[in-house]
Amino acid sequence: MREDRKESFRTWATLVVSAAALLVTSLRQPLAWTLRSAVQDVLHEELVNYGNLAGLEAGREKRLVSELDSLSRIEHDMAALREETAATQATHKLLAGMSNSLCSIEARLDRLSQATNRIKKPQAGAGP
Repeated sequence: MREDRKESFRTWATLVVSAAALLVTSLRQPLAWTLRSAVQDVLHEELVNYGNLAGLEAGREKRLVSELDSLSRIEHDMAALREETAATQATHKLLAGMSNSLCSIEARLDRLSQATNRIKKPQAGAGP
């Protein structure tokens, strides 16, 4: 009886394994099509999201170019201001030098006029 059970079990096991293999074989193609469509749907969604990201990236690139352009303009303006400041400082130094020279000339003229007045006063007192 034990032999019969083993034989029956082997027969049933063979039958179940064969039926499972047939079931998998027959369902393989529909499952593959189902999984393929699911994968394609997910891939399509990801590509749509990637397209949105590409659009965002393009917008980011435009903003970056605009910002770089603005920075270059500001840098150019700053260079012009630095040049203007340097020219203004040079002009200021030149004007300060001219002012000092004029003050020196004025002081010399004052001393010369005082000396001239001193010389004229004794001559005016000695004559009449």
